Amino acid sequence: MQLALPPETSAASPPAHGLVRRAQIVGSAAAALAPAPVAALTVGPDDDMATLHARLERAASRRLTLALMPDARVLQRPLDFRVLQRLAEELSLDLSIATDEPHRRRLAREFGFAVEAPRGARRLWRPRARRLGSAVALLALLGVALVGLPRTQVTLDPAAASLTRQATVTVDLRPGAPGVADGWVASKALMTTFEIEQTVPATGSEAIGQTPAKGYVTFQDLRPYVPPAPLPLPAPAPLPGMLANGAAGAPAGVIPLQLAPVQVPSPAPTPAPPPERVIPAGTAVMTADGLRFFTQADARLTPSGYAQVPIVAEFPGRGGNVPAGAIDRLADPQADGQDLRIENRLATYGGTDRYERVVTADDRESLRQALEDRAAAEAPARLYQKAGTELVVVPETTTWTVEPHFDYAADQRATQLTGRAIVRVRGLGVPSRALNDIVGRDWREQLPEGFGSVGKPQIAGAPTIEEQADDHLVVSLPVEGKAAPQLDAAALAEQLRGQSADAIRARLAALPGLRQQPRVETWPAWAPAALRVDVVVASAR
Repeated sequence: MQLALPPETSAASPPAHGLVRRAQIVGSAAAALAPAPVAALTVGPDDDMATLHARLERAASRRLTLALMPDARVLQRPLDFRVLQRLAEELSLDLSIATDEPHRRRLAREFGFAVEAPRGARRLWRPRARRLGSAVALLALLGVALVGLPRTQVTLDPAAASLTRQATVTVDLRPGAPGVADGWVASKALMTTFEIEQTVPATGSEAIGQTPAKGYVTFQDLRPYVPPAPLPLPAPAPLPGMLANGAAGAPAGVIPLQLAPVQVPSPAPTPAPPPERVIPAGTAVMTADGLRFFTQADARLTPSGYAQVPIVAEFPGRGGNVPAGAIDRLADPQADGQDLRIENRLATYGGTDRYERVVTADDRESLRQALEDRAAAEAPARLYQKAGTELVVVPETTTWTVEPHFDYAADQRATQLTGRAIVRVRGLGVPSRALNDIVGRDWREQLPEGFGSVGKPQIAGAPTIEEQADDHLVVSLPVEGKAAPQLDAAALAEQLRGQSADAIRARLAALPGLRQQPRVETWPAWAPAALRVDVVVASAR
């Protein structure tokens, strides 16, 4: 805060020629009212510095003793003795002080005056009636003269600097801790629960059969070939005119021949050919690794015969495209295939696939880690939100657990995998008000000498654990506040009184913590020293 300084010239501040005229008036009055020169001057309650100055100028003797009455108003402050010292030097006076007051005797010795005990002071201190009128006149003149005394106004603008210190606090972990006591603060357990959800794309790929493979398989019957049985010979026809031996009705005169029966050997029996083998449509044939195909038509086989029928794969996909010769057996182990050869003389063809996304184990693991990372990022903030402004959380006591759940298992078909997790957070908090009181007191105790606090210090960071025990924690935390130099305006004015403007500036240059150079304004500008000093200290900011 800046205060307006008085201008060098105003209605209340007469010009320099007025001061000269006023000094001439005061000098004329003092010359008219001054007593005859004596070796001792009595200073009473009606005397002031102006009358004393006039009386010293008119003194006939250069060696004077100032007898101070107990009720004298002058020569009670160091400034009065400083002015008296300068008057004595200017007038070449050898002054001594006669008083029985210890305070005045001490000040007189400090400024180099001889000190005497009062002699006949009672008689000298009795004011004479004829001097009362002159004292009143001099007092009025002094009041006019004081208006023109040289004065200096000093304006100081202290700067408040930020200062950060580490404060140490003990946190009581015992249930029902009483709170602040000798640097201890109570603790409170905090707990909160929240849910998080996150989705990642599925990175696995699975081939899904779209079109089944097809081809041909050849069946060969390994049974031996058996020719068909010969047809039976017909019986010989009887010769004409001949009858069988002993046949009745032979013509007359014909002697019948008696033929012996002819034995015709019987032919060897011919085995019957095996029946035709029929392999019905839908019969399963397969490869050595178990890939099955089904016939699409009946296969009719005779011994040593061949039959070729179309086949189609059991499942769609490129896996049914097998090379020639891969199909070599019947799928049914109970089928009669001992004397049967099966082969695909050409490769099967036409099997196609389509691809779909599937969830892999790596997808689930990466999603679990993502949920863990998100919980670690959000858990402290959620606990701080739970604490609010009433509590300060100790971060190192914060712990949390994550319970993840996924909507798909590994190898299931899906384009993305979603995970949800329940996060439970625990931590320790301390009351903000009690903590601020302790750290503020600790911060002020660490201020440098001559500095004071501007405003209230605040906690500037999170607490960190320095020591841990079963029943307490010792934590430290940064505390930031503003400090400014403490300036005593009255004491500083007393020190500067009677000095020149240059001396005042030199003295003020040594003051620490000022925002800008002190402003020194002296009136009148030609005054060699200031008899009145006003020090204005602006509010630190």
